[in-house]
Amino acid sequence: MNKLAEMMRDLRQLTVDLHSVCRSEQPDSLSLADLLHRRQQLMTEAAKIDMAGTLQAAASLRGDEEDLTNINQLGEIRRLLEETGVLDQQIKKVLEEKRDKLKAELAGLRAGRAAGKAYSSKAPQEEGFFLDRRGN
Repeated sequence: MNKLAEMMRDLRQLTVDLHSVCRSEQPDSLSLADLLHRRQQLMTEAAKIDMAGTLQAAASLRGDEEDLTNINQLGEIRRLLEETGVLDQQIKKVLEEKRDKLKAELAGLRAGRAAGKAYSSKAPQEEGFFLDRRGN
């Protein structure tokens, strides 16, 4: 249970760091990739923990001090997961806003390029051949 609680603390902290990187005007792609990689590793490691055994142990409470510690840790894990979920939603919103902004900028650049091409004149053809395929 202690290991899971520690992992959830680390996961939350990585999510906080990821949130701050995403909110910056020009996010550093290397930092972003590193945080995402570390977060995925932590989530993979947490998924390997036998949750059924952990929950079964929590269900068979005897009311002693160790059980109280387990209950507190389960509450902390739940709180950390909820906070991480809220941060994930905020990250998603920030990234969607950045994506929409980039789409608009790209559309503007494409429109400008198309307008520039429309006004550029093409050099007239200096030589050429005309083939009349109609039979006279």
